Amino acid sequence: MSPPDTLRRRTDPLIGTVVGGLYRVDAKIGEGGMGSVYRATQLAMHREVALKVLRTHVPADEKIQLVERFRREALATSKLRHPNTVSVYDFGETPDGVLYMVLELLQGATLSQVIRAAAPLPPERVAYIGKQIAKSLAEAHEVGIVHRDLKPDNVFICDYHGDPDFTKVMDFGIARLLTGDESHQVTRTGMMVGTPRYIAPEQAMARKVSPAADLYSLGVILYEMLIGRPPFEADSAMGLAMAHVNDPVPDVVVPGLPEAINEGWRGLVQALLTKNPKKRPQQAGEIAHWLSQLELDARRFRQEGQSATWTVQVASPGQAPSTYEGPSPKATVTVSRAVGERRAALWIAVAAVLFMALGGGLAYFLITLGDPSTPSPARGPTIAAEQAAPTEVPAASSLAAAPAPSPRTQAAPASAPAPAVDRGAPPEAKAPT
Repeated sequence: MSPPDTLRRRTDPLIGTVVGGLYRVDAKIGEGGMGSVYRATQLAMHREVALKVLRTHVPADEKIQLVERFRREALATSKLRHPNTVSVYDFGETPDGVLYMVLELLQGATLSQVIRAAAPLPPERVAYIGKQIAKSLAEAHEVGIVHRDLKPDNVFICDYHGDPDFTKVMDFGIARLLTGDESHQVTRTGMMVGTPRYIAPEQAMARKVSPAADLYSLGVILYEMLIGRPPFEADSAMGLAMAHVNDPVPDVVVPGLPEAINEGWRGLVQALLTKNPKKRPQQAGEIAHWLSQLELDARRFRQEGQSATWTVQVASPGQAPSTYEGPSPKATVTVSRAVGERRAALWIAVAAVLFMALGGGLAYFLITLGDPSTPSPARGPTIAAEQAAPTEVPAASSLAAAPAPSPRTQAAPASAPAPAVDRGAPPEAKAPT
C-alpha cells in the first residue's frame, strides 16, 4: 500500500475496505449532514459507483425501526427508472450497523453550483432543466413517493451524449427516512426537517405533505433560476418560515422578454407557489408540458425576435381552473405581435369611422373587444452525491437557509435541446461532488 493510501486509511477507515462483500471503497468524494459519499468499485462488474453511507443518530431502541424504514424507502426508490432520476443499484447494512446505498456515479455539477456561477439563467435553459425535474417527480409521485427535500443541491446537471444540461434528481425518500413515517415529517423532538429556502408552507407548519409540496419547491427553484435569487429571503429563520407561509409571490419579470412570454412564466410560478396545496397544480407531468411550451416560446423569440409567434399559457376567460388557483396550462392562446399590431391598427381605423357615425360608446366597445394583441391575464395565487442535510427547525416557526456549495463554473449552452420527450437510458456514470 502506497503512503498516500495509508494516509487516507488513517483519516477514513472505510477507504480500502469492501462493503457488503461487493463494493471496494476507493475515495471519499463528498460529505454532508446526511453522511458521506465515496467513489467505489463494484468488483464483480468492474463498474464505478457512488456509495452513500448514511449518518444516523437514533437511540438504540429505535435502531430496529430505522433499519426497517431504511429498507422500505430504499426498496421503493430503487424501483424508480426515469432517466432524469439518479439510479439506486443496491442498499444494505454493514456488520457494524452502518446503512449504505449504492448509486450511479455522475460527473458534472449540482444545480446549486450552476445557479451560483451563472444565474439568472436564460429562460430557455430554465424551462429545459425544469421540465426534466418535473418528469422525474411525475414518475415518483405516480408510485406514491414524495421527495420532501427538493432543492438545487439535490439536482445534478451532467453532460450526456452532447447534452450539457441533462438533469438528474437525487435523494428521493432520504428526508422521510431520517425523520420517520409521519407524512408531515415531525421528529420526536418536535423539529421539522426541510431546507428552509425551498420548503412548502405546509411543511413549515408541520402539516401533511403531498406531491404538491414538491411542486411548490420546484416553483421556488424555477424562480431562482430565472431571477437569480429565491422568491423569499429573510435575515432570520423565523422570517423565512413566515415568508413562505404569508408573503405574496413576487412578480416574475424577465428583462427583454415580451410580456406574452413573461405572462406564461408568471402564471406558472404563481400557480406553483400558491400557499394552499389543494389549489396548486396536482400533476408534475402537467408542469413538464407547460415548461415544454415555455421552452419552445423562448427559443422562437430568441431566433425570430418580436415577429415570433408564441403560445401564451392563460386561463380561458370566465373559466375557473378545476384543481388550482392560477392559469390553466391546457388553455393556450397563440399571439403574433406583428400581426396583432396590424389588427389593432385596423380596429382603430374602423372605430374612428364608427365613432363619427354612431358615437363614441360603440366605438370604445369594439376597440376593447377587438384587440387580439392583448393576452388574457393570468390569475395569481390566493393569498449521488452528498449535499447538506435537510435543516432541522422548529415546526411552523424557525427555518434557516442552508449554505450553498462553492460554485463550479459551467457555461450555459447556446441553446437548450429541443425534445419534449424523454431521452432514453440514463448516463452510465461519473460523479457528483
